[in-house]
This record gives sequence, structure tokens and C-alpha cells, in this order.
Amino acid sequence: MVDESRRAFFAKLLPKAAQAVAAPLQERIDAVLPRERRPPGALEEAAFLAACTGCGDCVTACPYGALFVFTAEAGIKAKTPILQPEIAPCHMCNGTPCAAACETPALTVPENPAVWIGTVAIDKTRCIAFMGP
Repeated sequence: MVDESRRAFFAKLLPKAAQAVAAPLQERIDAVLPRERRPPGALEEAAFLAACTGCGDCVTACPYGALFVFTAEAGIKAKTPILQPEIAPCHMCNGTPCAAACETPALTVPENPAVWIGTVAIDKTRCIAFMGP
């Protein structure tokens, strides 16, 4: 049976609406507020910051301790989760427990396991693959 409650309807609709509103503004926002390495299933940065309550449920749910929170000095980002792979990498766990623990639309369990969580930069002077035979 399909859950037709008003709460279920808006729970499905809100992330899509937030993305649609945030998408046209994202380039301007990125110039001032660069995208952070957020947990899998995170909304775009502006929508994420608007939706995240800073409750910490995602941080507690991460079985590998890969999520950290911004401190009060981070201003609007304070108490929001961030990945710091140089300290503890994200393992992209089955079921994405961090996103599943989020009661807001800030994080949703991704349908596709290929999720953007960062940008790779290769330093060719230090990478063995580029050093030749």
C-alpha cells in the first residue's frame, strides 16, 4: 500500500523543490560559499545549509567516524557535517546510515551509489603513475 499522507508527500517533494530553487543560484553561491565535502546524499550547499539543523544524527550514525562538524567559528556552517578524508575516509556504507539518520531533507539516501563527495587533484610531481619507468 502506498503511503498517501501529507507528511510523506512533502518529504518526497521538499528535496526536489529545494534543489530546483537552489540550482539557478548555485554559481553565485559557490563564489561566496564554496561547496564543502558533505556526506553522501547531501543537497547543494545553499539548500543543505537551509535544511540542516545541526542535530548531529548523521555524525553519530557513521560507523567509521568519517563525519566531523564545523565549529562555531564557521558561522552559518557551524554544527553541520563535513567529510575530512585526510583524517577518516568515507566508506560509502550500504544503506548510507548517515543519510538514513537524517530527519530533514538535507541528506537523503542516494538511489545511485555514484555520489559526488569531492574533487580529485593529481600532483603529477608526486604521483608514481606519472614518474615514468
